[in-house]
Amino acid sequence: SSDLEELRNLALIGLVMIGLLAAMGRYVAARIVRPIQTLRQGVEAISQGTYDGPIDIRTGDEFEELATAVHRMASRLKASRAELEAMNDELTRRVEEKTSEVARQMRKLELSERLATLGKVASGIAHEINNPLGIILNRIECMEADAAQLSLPDELARDLAALRSQAERISRVTKSMLALSRGTATTLKPLDLNCVVRSCLVVAGERVTAHRIRLESTLAPDLPPVMGDRDRLETVVLNLVNNAIDAVQGATDPGLVTVCTERRRTEAGDWVELTVADNGPGILDEVLGRLFDPFFTTKAAGQGTGLGLFLSYGIVAEHQGRLEAKNGAAGARFTVSLPALTTTSEEPRGAIWESQARF
Repeated sequence: SSDLEELRNLALIGLVMIGLLAAMGRYVAARIVRPIQTLRQGVEAISQGTYDGPIDIRTGDEFEELATAVHRMASRLKASRAELEAMNDELTRRVEEKTSEVARQMRKLELSERLATLGKVASGIAHEINNPLGIILNRIECMEADAAQLSLPDELARDLAALRSQAERISRVTKSMLALSRGTATTLKPLDLNCVVRSCLVVAGERVTAHRIRLESTLAPDLPPVMGDRDRLETVVLNLVNNAIDAVQGATDPGLVTVCTERRRTEAGDWVELTVADNGPGILDEVLGRLFDPFFTTKAAGQGTGLGLFLSYGIVAEHQGRLEAKNGAAGARFTVSLPALTTTSEEPRGAIWESQARF
């Protein structure tokens, strides 16, 4: 019996030990193993960049303090990473800006060189044109004198007058080319823009007749004068009209070019607007932003220099105006806006208009 009692005691002690070991295992798992696993998962999340919150350890001992320290470290790392990303974005932006600026300066340098060469060529061409042009003008004046003495038909006299007028315009254009190449300032005088438009329409009339294109004009009768250089403004108008004619050539629909002038009153003052529109195919969106760039043209090789709109834009800018291009309801639409010349009385204004009409 004593042996049985001893065995029972031993069994009881064994059961107690097993229970103690099980309780100690659960305690160790709860207080040591699980916090360590949670810490390991948190550290792995930090290393992978997926950490999104504090580590959930509430043991009230060193493990909880360690979890809090790891969370603070993760927060600082996250802030440092965000700061580095912001600095990297700022650096990338600055590099792109500087790269774009360098590219722009390179284009400006290239453009300056090309324009300087163009100025030299223009100066040489102007000199070469002036010599035979002087002879042509002299011969036309002699022919006009002979026509007056011989009482030739009026039609012939009008043709001679038209030849002399266009030859004189060529002379003025060559002088403008020389002034451009030498950087001479443009002299602006009061003028009637309608007179400029009418003279350009006469020149363009022969071309549209040959190509069966309609050229219509609506000129405002109450148009105020503007300060301008007649020859340079004629260059602008002819460039715009000729471009419109080119745009409608070959189209299936009958070509139509319209030229309009009007007075625009704004809070900033009165403006004189000239609009040249056509019913052609219009302007592509990717081309609109480059229309006024030098040497840019959409015409076939040999048909355009890419300088017409560039020079027109510069001429309008010299007149303190604006040259804008957009697509209208049908075709392209170019608008020239020039500041109107305000007059203190009607008498000077009438004198201005009369002088332009005589011209």
